[in-house]
Amino acid sequence: MKRQDGAVLAYTAILLPVFIGFIALGLDIASWHIDKRRTQTMADSAAVAGALEHFRNVEEESGDPDNCSSGPSIFNAAKEAAERNNFDTGLGQTLTINCPPLSGAELGNEMAVEAIVTTPLPLILSALLTTSDKTAASRAVATAGIGEGCLYALNPSESGTITVTGTADVILGCGVIANSSDSSAITINGAACLTATMISAAGGVSGNCISPAPVVKVSQADPLGSMPEPEVSGCDFTSRTQISGHNDATLSPGVYCNDINITTNGTVTFEPGIYILDGAGLHIGAQATVVGDNVMFYMVNTSSTANNFDISGGASVTFTAPDSGVYQGIFFFESRNESGVNHGFTGGSSMDIDGIIYAPNGDISYTGGSSSVDANTFIIADTITFTGNSFMSNTDPEGNLITFNPFLIKSRLVE
Repeated sequence: MKRQDGAVLAYTAILLPVFIGFIALGLDIASWHIDKRRTQTMADSAAVAGALEHFRNVEEESGDPDNCSSGPSIFNAAKEAAERNNFDTGLGQTLTINCPPLSGAELGNEMAVEAIVTTPLPLILSALLTTSDKTAASRAVATAGIGEGCLYALNPSESGTITVTGTADVILGCGVIANSSDSSAITINGAACLTATMISAAGGVSGNCISPAPVVKVSQADPLGSMPEPEVSGCDFTSRTQISGHNDATLSPGVYCNDINITTNGTVTFEPGIYILDGAGLHIGAQATVVGDNVMFYMVNTSSTANNFDISGGASVTFTAPDSGVYQGIFFFESRNESGVNHGFTGGSSMDIDGIIYAPNGDISYTGGSSSVDANTFIIADTITFTGNSFMSNTDPEGNLITFNPFLIKSRLVE
């Protein structure tokens, strides 16, 4: 019988290069898949960031999308986002931004941004077969806009985090969102009705007069959760600010460490700026006429429920939030360190607040008082209660955004 020990060694010697080749080819393919996933992540992040920047540019230019591909800001924003996901031109990677997209379902959409990222592919076995460079390309398309919601209740578990009560007929030209998991997260009592463009709750909805049909089991994060709080240092006004009788007055921004009480029959003007209520409240009542453009109120170190923001019935109040800067669109901001304070916004047709009321751990009571109050107001709070007739909208009759804030912009991938 012939011995075959040497044949095994010979066969091994012949097949070993084949085995090594398969291993190398497997390494090539695995590496390519990894690089493709990484490249797609870069493209996704670049498209989202580019869409956000483009939307901001359009809003700042009064709705004109013609600057879609002009100027460096969109590309720079997209590149910075891609770099946070390891994009590196030094490695031969490239980024192309097309606005509007040059292909796909969003072809020609001036509000969409297309990002294409290419990266060189490493060659192991493939280098023996070709001398040509190989690249992987990934593409993503994103759009951005203001979310539908203008009414957010952030409490995660309580019942009635949004309550419409009495004979209130609340008509909203925007969406309602409740994050509570309770089966009655949104509660409509008695003869009250709630009408909005969209109604969503993480838990459920109770009541009969509600339109459209709510979407349940859906929650959303605080849309202003990443917004920084103003810095507070020292007191500019330590005594109570009392304006009464028939007097007119003008107030200046600064840190108020005691209450502002306005009960005059005259006119009180708030000059532009940030009014910090440090352990203090703002109370407006009687027949006062109160006005202020480019104004924001920030409340911190609340010592009691009396240190709240309160507008009572007879006052005529007209405020607009800042139209630029970090707090663009923010009218009222209660510190996230405060909780359990009720703020009452009451006034009917004489109350016009253009801006965002933001009290993430506070309670907002909002009363209209006439059949159509065009408040142009966003409310984001722990809980929200409506009494009386009210109308709110985040767009004007022509569909343009009334209250623009960069923190409310949402971007999503569409391709």
